[in-house]
Amino acid sequence: MAEGYEVTYVFMSMISLADDDDCLKFTASTLATRIFMPLDKVEHALDRLSKPDPESESKEFEGRRIVAIKDIIPDQGRGWFVVNREKYIEVAQKKRRKQKMRDLMRERRSIDSANKGRVVSKVLAHIDVDIDKNADGAIDPKEFIWTEGLKLTGITRSFLGKLCKDFNEPSVIQAILRTKEHAPAEPKSFMLGCLREAAIDPAEGAI
Repeated sequence: MAEGYEVTYVFMSMISLADDDDCLKFTASTLATRIFMPLDKVEHALDRLSKPDPESESKEFEGRRIVAIKDIIPDQGRGWFVVNREKYIEVAQKKRRKQKMRDLMRERRSIDSANKGRVVSKVLAHIDVDIDKNADGAIDPKEFIWTEGLKLTGITRSFLGKLCKDFNEPSVIQAILRTKEHAPAEPKSFMLGCLREAAIDPAEGAI
């Protein structure tokens, strides 16, 4: 990029247009026509890319980005050999894969969050709770835990936070619902008992 936009654009175009042998068998004018760029700018870029670069990480061909094919194999005609083309392609593919993975994980988190809200809403459909719903009618699991959990005698935010950390939100919600239903004398102990049972028998704590 230090060479400027036009040189970078020409180089990226050559990487894309080169054949499986990393050779681009075009004339300068053919390349200019193909990439819709003035010939003088293409020729300037080719000149810059053909010069040695002592600061290049690659010592092959003295750091040149491209080498005229005739300079490698005499009498072989027009075109250039794109040095380290496969390396540049690999770097680009890795970046695309990383971005794709980030997009997939972001989509997964969004789906998981929406599903949690819908599951909680389904369970609470017959229970009177004072919680606002989202636009799609889903209830936020965390909001339910903090709102309804704190209504229980002796239950604190720190206690609920520890339960969420040690177990999981659906199990904590189930424990809160069972505690509200049975109204035990010691809600803390009862909730812990529910959660420990769920941990032993996952089906017991499933919502």
